Amino acid sequence: MGMKRFLVVVSLVAIGTQVVSASFLDAVNLLGGRLVSNEQSFGNSVWPCEPNFEGSTAVGLLSAYEMTADAQYKAAVDKAAIRIATDPLIRDLVGTIPGYFGDDLYLFTRLGTAPVAWTAIPDGFYACVRGALPSGTGTEQYITWFLVDAEPSVGVFYLAQHTMAAYALGERDKALWRAGLIAALGQVDDTAWFPVMALGVGTWALAETGPLDSTVIGGGGVWQGKQLQDLPAMLLSHQVPAGEDYAGSFYWRFDHTGGLTNVASKGYSEDAIFGTMGLLAAKANDPNVPADVNDAVLAARVVLLGGIGADGSVKDHLVLGGEARFVYSGEMLQVLGMLATPEDLGK
Repeated sequence: MGMKRFLVVVSLVAIGTQVVSASFLDAVNLLGGRLVSNEQSFGNSVWPCEPNFEGSTAVGLLSAYEMTADAQYKAAVDKAAIRIATDPLIRDLVGTIPGYFGDDLYLFTRLGTAPVAWTAIPDGFYACVRGALPSGTGTEQYITWFLVDAEPSVGVFYLAQHTMAAYALGERDKALWRAGLIAALGQVDDTAWFPVMALGVGTWALAETGPLDSTVIGGGGVWQGKQLQDLPAMLLSHQVPAGEDYAGSFYWRFDHTGGLTNVASKGYSEDAIFGTMGLLAAKANDPNVPADVNDAVLAARVVLLGGIGADGSVKDHLVLGGEARFVYSGEMLQVLGMLATPEDLGK
C-alpha cells in the first residue's frame, strides 16, 4: 500500500464530538473510566442495554488493567465476570445447551485460574458441548449451527472467540473449532451484515491459534482459491489508503461500496478495530506477513485514537459518529492492548 508513516497527534484536537488523545494512556483511561463508571450492579446486563456483549466489553477492561495496573479496572472486570457467570438466563446462541457466548468464555480464559478458577467455566462448557449427543459428535453439531443458522459474519465473530478460548484451554476439540471458523469465514460475502469485520476477527483468531499456511479456505466469490496465508493481504486490500477520506480505517464491504443501503462505505469503528487486530495478530505470528502491514498498522492507530470521544465513548463511525456503545469502548481497549508499546505505557 505504500502508505507514509503517520505521527500521533500529541495535543487534544477536536474533531466534531471526537478527540485525538494527548497520549496513548489518556485514551486507555478515557475508555476504561467510561466502562467503570457505567457498570451496573442490577438490571439485565452488566452495562446498560447491552446483555449480549458483556464478555467483549469486560475483555477490553481487562486489557486496560493489563496496560495500567489500575486496580479499579480489575475490580470492575471481576464484578462483571461474576455477573456473567451467575446470570440465570441461557446465554447461548443455539438455545439447546445452557451456556455462554464465545466472548464470555474467552474472557474467562483471559482471567485464568488465580485467585479464582475462572477457566473451570469454559472447561465445563466445552465438555457439555462434547457430550451433548450420544454419538460423541456434540462439538461438530454445535459448530454446524453457526454454519447453517447464524448470520454469516456473526457466526464468524463467535466462532473466532470460541476458537481463542478453546486454544487457550488446550481443549480436546480445539482443532474442530478452528476448522469451523475457517468454514464459516468462507461463507461470508457482501450479503453478510459485516463482511470486512468478519475477515478481521477471523484473521485475528486464526493467526493467534495456528499457522497461516496453505490450508484452503473454501467458498466462492472473494474466497475462490484463497488460502489462510492470503488473509493478511486480503485485509490490507480493504484498508482505506492515504489520500482518501477516513484513511487508515477499513471499508465495510468487499466491493468497497455502501451496498444498497444509504450509509458510508468506510470508516466504521468495528471494521477498523477488528481489521487492525487481524493485521496485528498476523504481524506477530506470521513470518511471511506482507511488509505493508507495518505502515497499515500505523495508519490504523491514528484513526482509531482519533475515534475516541472526550468522554471515553466510541461510536458507530469513527468520524461521523452515531450510536455510542459500551462494547465499542471495550473492543477499542482490546485493540489498544495489542497496539501498545513500552513507550506508550511509560515503560
